[in-house]
Amino acid sequence: MEWLVPIITQIISGVAGGNIAGVKNSLSLGRTGNSIAGGIGGLLLGQLSAYIASTHGNEVTGHLLAQILGSGLGGVALTAITALVRNMINNNNNINNKL
Repeated sequence: MEWLVPIITQIISGVAGGNIAGVKNSLSLGRTGNSIAGGIGGLLLGQLSAYIASTHGNEVTGHLLAQILGSGLGGVALTAITALVRNMINNNNNINNKL
């Protein structure tokens, strides 16, 4: 069960990051969308940051901090990218409908 704690931490940090990114209306996917995109982004970047932290030292606090920061940034990044792509698709559809 020890392996589950970092994953839960990464998902929670990612969800928080995704909802922080969603505060800006143009990047909002709705509460559920922000949470899902943030959780996935947090898990992905959290795993990468955990790997990088594990190769550069062995402090438990440093690993946890790296996972939390990495996961939060991953949540922000994936939510923002997803919202921007969605907005581009919607704008393209609006242009095509006007033609």
